[in-house]
Amino acid sequence: MIDFNLVDQCIRTFELNSVDFVTNANIRSYPDGMDAQIFKKSTLIKFYKKSANYKELEHVTLCMRKNINKKKMINIFSPHDLNYPHIGLTLDDKRDFLLIKKIIKYFWKQKKKNFTCKEVLNYLFSNKKLLNINSNVVRKGDN
Repeated sequence: MIDFNLVDQCIRTFELNSVDFVTNANIRSYPDGMDAQIFKKSTLIKFYKKSANYKELEHVTLCMRKNINKKKMINIFSPHDLNYPHIGLTLDDKRDFLLIKKIIKYFWKQKKKNFTCKEVLNYLFSNKKLLNINSNVVRKGDN
């Protein structure tokens, strides 16, 4: 359910700056699951070779985020109205699936196949009981 606007923002930021890595998830401010990450192929290869364990191989930017020169990385922070890092919009658990299914059904009934993070949050905040569906899921995190 990634917001295409967030991906576009990361791509534009990457293209306009001399960096190796752009993300909105190194310091989380958007809801969990709205992560976008843009990086050079050479950066991926470099940190793949440095990956020390299975977790770093599974989460391809984990080693990168821990070890990259901070001058070569940009973390994009959410605007105030999207700053809900405690809300889980990722698929880690059956309860996440149930919430995501409700969100998608809502927007499909609206004939809206592309929807934004703001629209999802507006829907959730106007149907607050939905926020309880996966509020007890313990997130593994990337760190």
